[in-house]
Amino acid sequence: MKSCLEALSTEIIFEIFDYLNPWHILYGFIGINRYFDQIVRSYPLKLDFQQISRSKFDFICQNIQPKQVYHLLLSEKFMPDQIRLLLNHFPRFQKEFLNLRSVNFLFMKTFRLDLPDNTSSLTFKQNFPKENSDSITKEVIYHQANCLTYLDVDSVNAIPVNNIYFNVLTHLIINDDCLFSQFEQISCCIQISSLIHLKVSIYDEDMPFLPKLKLVCQNLISLSHLDISLRTTLSFDLLEECLIKLVKLKYLTIQAWGHPDLIDGTRWEEFLRRTRIEQFNFQLSLYTSSPLSQQEQLAALERFRSSFWLEEKHWYVACEHVPYEKQFRIYSLPYFLPNQINESQEKYVYPPLSTVPINLHNQFFFQTTIDSYTYIPEERRTLPMYRFTKIQLLEIWWRRYTHVTYQEFINTLTSSIDLNQIKTLDFAYIVGPGISYLQLLLAHTPQLNHLITNVFDTSLILPEHIYSLTLRKVKPAFYEESFYPIDVENVGEFSRMLMHVQNLTVPVDTEEIMIQIIDKFQHLQTVTFQCGHSLLSNISSEWFQTNTHRLSQRHSNTYTTTQRLKMNDPAPTESQSFTFRSN
Repeated sequence: MKSCLEALSTEIIFEIFDYLNPWHILYGFIGINRYFDQIVRSYPLKLDFQQISRSKFDFICQNIQPKQVYHLLLSEKFMPDQIRLLLNHFPRFQKEFLNLRSVNFLFMKTFRLDLPDNTSSLTFKQNFPKENSDSITKEVIYHQANCLTYLDVDSVNAIPVNNIYFNVLTHLIINDDCLFSQFEQISCCIQISSLIHLKVSIYDEDMPFLPKLKLVCQNLISLSHLDISLRTTLSFDLLEECLIKLVKLKYLTIQAWGHPDLIDGTRWEEFLRRTRIEQFNFQLSLYTSSPLSQQEQLAALERFRSSFWLEEKHWYVACEHVPYEKQFRIYSLPYFLPNQINESQEKYVYPPLSTVPINLHNQFFFQTTIDSYTYIPEERRTLPMYRFTKIQLLEIWWRRYTHVTYQEFINTLTSSIDLNQIKTLDFAYIVGPGISYLQLLLAHTPQLNHLITNVFDTSLILPEHIYSLTLRKVKPAFYEESFYPIDVENVGEFSRMLMHVQNLTVPVDTEEIMIQIIDKFQHLQTVTFQCGHSLLSNISSEWFQTNTHRLSQRHSNTYTTTQRLKMNDPAPTESQSFTFRSN
């Protein structure tokens, strides 16, 4: 007798699978019966191994059919040797994954992997060590050159240019500054007339490159998407001569530096009317020896207030002076609206001067996603017109000798920011205010999952929804020395207090405390130790495995150690970060 699920068509079951990740699909449906086994193993899979345990990784590899996989995302940020482990499961990887079209390599220490000949999309991000990753990337790209249609790299030096030709490349994304001579070399290796999407940042090499860039643009006859940064001093006339050659351009994103005519909205309007551009994002900067007056800034905005900008296109712009860069900047909204707000910056102003109608200010400036907001508690604080509703990271900076009562602190915060949306709280820029301020804030942040703090002791009641904790050295007062938050005397109490915390980052000063934390914090999935140079000589992954009971019982590939060198003025000092991930 058929179950209700078996009565569903394959198409409907596939639609259900679209809402599940591969592990849930395999774990939930494999082994029910032959009917479901057949459906599961015919469903196209996109495998994302960015944050996955070793046990889940092995389970997925044991239960998939290679021909199912069309996209593969590999990352060694938390699991080392992922490619070697993958090849253990699939020693004939190149011959088995025949439908693999796209591969992403993220945070890889090594990624020597022979790909199927028809893998046409490659992405390389934040791979290390740097001196090796570019050469390895070149090898992988070189092998796929004939079929590659999409290439995304974070280093211009990772693209091979000798004895190679990209016949079918249509999308090229270079997330790195490059000299024009480097870009010119790359363009000579591409069927440039076939390029549809290009992202590149070109900087000045002490010689004019715009005449040559104009020739390149003349050959980009199929280009519809351009994201370009031109780090040289240019005029509107020179820029227009290049862009007007792109006859099929529909989506333009540009960052440029140059003469005053570059920020002339009337000139841009005339140019845009002669093109097919449907979407236009820009950030244009002028170098200024002194800040522009508010009247001068408003005059620059006035040229972007015509009916073309405000009524026909509904394209709005804002402007600001950037003191530390000595620049006046005008930019399109919402694309280039800064997603980080810092009240401690010189001449902090928010929202910026703009062409946005007053009735749309809430939508454009306060309901947009803000990645991080640095908030400074003050007495008699002026409240904003609207509340920020989508702040991801909230940093609290407490100025010295500032006296704000509990009620003032929480009232001004809740009036300024929707604390229900905060995912990460950084309470580490605090010296003076006690733990009671933090406890009060935790009671008003129900969605918080990551806390960063230097205000920490066993009296703190940490809500169970916080599963990630980063501790800094504790400094009770300005005049007192800082000390390590966890030591051999309180480690047992903290291990019981933090039973729901899965990820812990903590500064340590002895080998013994590292051993104690690993062995006593049994619930942790990831722990990162930050320590000084005195521990560098003895600590290694083998040392952890030998000296801790927990790691000696685990397979060596269930955790990884990473090292970081930190330079501080006036004399360089070393710091070490060790991380292991439990499965």
